Amino acid sequence: MRFVSMPIYKKAIHVLEVVYAMTNVMPKQESFNMISQINRSALSISSNIAEGSGKNSDKDFARFISIAKGSLYETFSIATAIGLIYPTYLGEIHNIQGLLDDLSQELEIFRKFLTKKKAPEG
Repeated sequence: MRFVSMPIYKKAIHVLEVVYAMTNVMPKQESFNMISQINRSALSISSNIAEGSGKNSDKDFARFISIAKGSLYETFSIATAIGLIYPTYLGEIHNIQGLLDDLSQELEIFRKFLTKKKAPEG
């Protein structure tokens, strides 16, 4: 499966691991629904990259990359809301924002690459 060796997929898995590690140490009473949602949105980033890689065209793959980027933005939004970007109770600032910024740029570059590729002339 080609997506497993893709740098953007590997980075998406790293983001997922960081999000899970951070939410795992949060107090259980701390916005349980939001913790569940951020875990799902972080998982959706890598899942959409994987699903898109199995599509039959670069256009379809690019659409799934766009969906992955939307999930990344959702992850950022929730991370900010529950204090993972600017933590108030953990006593330290986690660099999840930097990871998300980097992955967002890489997803956009890859999406543009997919949409600019020309179909082979037959």
